[in-house]
Amino acid sequence: MKRLPAAGAVAAALLTVSCGATLQTLPRGAGAPASDAVAALAQATETCGRVTSLSAEIDLASVAEWTLRGIAGAEQIEVSAPDELPPVTADPGLLERVIANVVENALKHTDAGSVAVSVSAWTSADTGPRVSLRVVDRGPGVPAESLERIFEPFQRVGDVPAGGGVGLGLAVARGLMEAMGGTLTAEETPGGGLTLVIDLPAAAGAVR
Repeated sequence: MKRLPAAGAVAAALLTVSCGATLQTLPRGAGAPASDAVAALAQATETCGRVTSLSAEIDLASVAEWTLRGIAGAEQIEVSAPDELPPVTADPGLLERVIANVVENALKHTDAGSVAVSVSAWTSADTGPRVSLRVVDRGPGVPAESLERIFEPFQRVGDVPAGGGVGLGLAVARGLMEAMGGTLTAEETPGGGLTLVIDLPAAAGAVR
């Protein structure tokens, strides 16, 4: 698998939906509002069926850095990542869209203080080396028993205020992660708030 330079990979990537023999291009790029991409993706997937993932070996921290440059409120974001991380295999455009969606969601629910974004490598006993990106907000949080509900379409639970969009964002983001062989999960933030975790397996042969 060819490894692309992270910024170039993100800039060149397209979000596409398979519709028979036709690939529909969706809004993307760090300057494109997540709501635009989410609305277009929801409509296209309903009409056409499935997301097509165009994978490459990329650096998750670099994609995150590139994505965060274009997000309103970026001055509230604190980023931490080690100097060396194994690459992951993912679609750069889809991954960019997921990160933007999750971070913008966190910013909406952080009235004071910062949103923490951290990237780390770890090893699962079941699936081997992985790389995770954690987005931590200090909003009202979500009860433990309701954490899975925030990924259901049209749900607003705790950390999602009334009037805060159509309720599709996290559901679509989870679908995009699953299309890339990754996961998007939610945890309670110690001391209050919500933590969303983007997790992907490390690229084959990246860790020895």
